[in-house]
Amino acid sequence: ATSIAIADIPQTIEQDERRLLEVMRRSASVSGLPVREKELQAIRTNVDSLSNETSPAQLKQLPISGLVEMERHLQFLDHELKKWQDDLQGMARPLSEDAADLAHQRELWLETQRLTAGLLVPAMSQSMADLLAEFDRAEQSVSTPLSQTLELSHDAGLLQSSIDISLTNLRSRIRAIDRGLWIVDSKNLFS
Repeated sequence: ATSIAIADIPQTIEQDERRLLEVMRRSASVSGLPVREKELQAIRTNVDSLSNETSPAQLKQLPISGLVEMERHLQFLDHELKKWQDDLQGMARPLSEDAADLAHQRELWLETQRLTAGLLVPAMSQSMADLLAEFDRAEQSVSTPLSQTLELSHDAGLLQSSIDISLTNLRSRIRAIDRGLWIVDSKNLFS
């Protein structure tokens, strides 16, 4: 439907008011973002300390055992970051769905308001205007935690890139050492 039928407006206003209250309650109950931010910072601190040690020049100085241990540590951090990102997506998904639903419903009401201009009694027009103001408040209540989760997600993406670069450098060095194992660097024992 592109608009709401005039006869359905009072009932739909009541349903949407309840829906908006539920959306605002749900967005207010989103907690744990400061905790998520601290968790990401802890992962970032570990990644940064390892990333500083994974430049090609520094990797040449490490024995294979140190390289393997560093790779294991980076893989662990990669796993932790991916698990953290999944948890964050679980928080962001309902907020995104609410934001999309609010935008769709707002458009429906704006189109209804445009099509019924001058046809409704003043009380019904005022109820519609009040509902649209509630949409503003609901969108604001969803916008704040959603923008915070998107910002954290962006930071996590940058951190993931850093892990990927470090793992690439590390694995390249390990492969170079492995290739060097097959190069004869002295005469064999029998000669």
